[in-house]
Amino acid sequence: MKGRHNVGQFGFKVSKYFLGFLETVFHRQQAPRRRIQLRNDTNQTTGVALRKYKSLYRHVVNLLGKDLTGNGPRTLNIPHGRFKVPISAPLRNLIGQYIDQLEPQKFVTVTTAITDTASAEGGDWIHCGDIKSDAGRL
Repeated sequence: MKGRHNVGQFGFKVSKYFLGFLETVFHRQQAPRRRIQLRNDTNQTTGVALRKYKSLYRHVVNLLGKDLTGNGPRTLNIPHGRFKVPISAPLRNLIGQYIDQLEPQKFVTVTTAITDTASAEGGDWIHCGDIKSDAGRL
């Protein structure tokens, strides 16, 4: 009889445990938080959002899509300056607004000073013939 009592007590404890489990875990309304962190706690970059670099994204997808059954090295070389992000439309618009607020004569004065300084230092690579402003062609 005593063994039957112990089994009943054990069953009661197990049932109580699972009841507590069901009441707490399965009734959560909020999904667990999962997020990709691109920086660690010391603010070092640990990842890159590839989608903003369209050509890099295509390059990585093509690399991953290749036959990976071989034993050769799988490396991704990213030379500096090869993959660039285009300027977003809102930022391009904001830059345009700031440029439109510049007084044309000040813009011409600064541009002339920059080209004169660069030319004096041997910078014959500077060409301002394609720059336009409200004041006309520079």
